[in-house]
Amino acid sequence: MKIVLPIKGMTCAACVAAVERALSKVPVVSSVEVSFASERATVEAEGPLDIQALIQAVKDQGYDVLTKKASFRVQGMTCAACVAAVERALRKTYGVLQASVNLATESAQVEFVPTIVGVPELKKAVKDEGYELLSEEDTSVDEEELQRKRHWNDLLRRFILSGVLSALILAGSMLNIPVLSNPVVLLILATPVQFYAGMVFHRAAWAAIKHFSTNMNTLVTVGTFSAYLYSLAVVVFPGVFERVGVGRHVYFDTSAVIITLILLGRVLEARARGKTSEAIKKLMKLQAKTALVERPEGPREVPVEEVIPGDIVIVKPGERIPVDGVVVEGYSSVDESMLTGESIPSEKIPGSTVYGGTVNLTGSFRFRATKVGSETALARII
Repeated sequence: MKIVLPIKGMTCAACVAAVERALSKVPVVSSVEVSFASERATVEAEGPLDIQALIQAVKDQGYDVLTKKASFRVQGMTCAACVAAVERALRKTYGVLQASVNLATESAQVEFVPTIVGVPELKKAVKDEGYELLSEEDTSVDEEELQRKRHWNDLLRRFILSGVLSALILAGSMLNIPVLSNPVVLLILATPVQFYAGMVFHRAAWAAIKHFSTNMNTLVTVGTFSAYLYSLAVVVFPGVFERVGVGRHVYFDTSAVIITLILLGRVLEARARGKTSEAIKKLMKLQAKTALVERPEGPREVPVEEVIPGDIVIVKPGERIPVDGVVVEGYSSVDESMLTGESIPSEKIPGSTVYGGTVNLTGSFRFRATKVGSETALARII
C-alpha cells in the first residue's frame, strides 16, 4: 500500500530527516520518502496504514499534516438512521479523519487528507448508501433555495392527492356508501396513494434494504404494503378467503391513511427546515469579514480568520465586533439583541465580555480576543 501525506512546517533538511524517522517507526511502514521541495511524504507499507497513527507521529515531532475541511449538502435524509448511514459511509472512506452530519440543516462537515481521498470518492461513498452529497460548487444559494422549494411543492402535491383519496377511502370503508364502498373502487383509489404518494418512502426504503439497513421509511413501506397487498389478494381471490373461513375484509384505508399522515409530517418538517435554513443564513450574514488588530507595526486590518486568541482588537462606533473577547480599554454600549433578544444596549467597560456579530454603537474600545472561529458564541449557534 502506498499513500502520500502533505507535510506542514518543514524548513530544512533536518526537518525532512525528523519526519522520515518518525514515520518509519509506525507499524507496518516499509519505506518513507519525504520531499522538502513538494512538502510531501510518500509512505509505503506491507498492509493497511493507520492514517491517524501517521499524523500523530508527524505531530509528535512538531510538524503537521495538511488536511482539508469541507462543507457539503446532503439530499435524501429523513431521519436519524439516515444521518447515521451517511456518517458511517463517510468515516469508512479511507482518508477521512472526521465527519459529522446535521439532519436539520441537511449538511455534512468532513475533514480529510486531500492527497488520499477527494470529493468524487466522498460523493460515491454517500451515493452508494442511497443519498446524494453536493459540494458548495455544485449549488449556489439561489439554487439551493430553489431545490428546497421544489422538494416542498412535490411533497405538498403528494399530500393533497393522498389526503383527498384517503378521505374517500376512509368514508367508503367506514360507511356503507353505494359504489364507493365497493372493494374494487377502494382498490382503484388506494393504488395511486400507495404507488405515487408513497413512492418517496418506498424509494428510500429500497435504497436502505440494498445496503442491509433499515430506517423509518422501511417501517412505512412494510406496514403499508402489508395492508395493501393483503387487501389486493382479498379483492382478486375472494373465493380463497371464503374457503378458509376468513372474512373478506379489506384494509386499503389503513395503508392510505398511514401514508397521508406521514406525508403531512414530511410537509411540516420541510417547511420548518426551510425556515431554519433562512434563519441560519441571516445569522451568518452577521459575521464580520475583517478585524482591526494591533500589530508591532501598528493597527492592521486583517481577515477575521487570521485573528487568534490573545490579539488586541480595536472596534470603532458602528462596527460589528469580529470575535468574542474581553474589553481591556474604552467604554461603549453594544447592541446584543441578535444574541439575547434584549433591545436595550449593553454597557461595556474594561473587564466586560463582548461577542462576535454584535454591533458597537457609541464609543471605541479595545478588547482581547478569547474565542475565535468555531469557538465564538455566534458560530456555536450556527
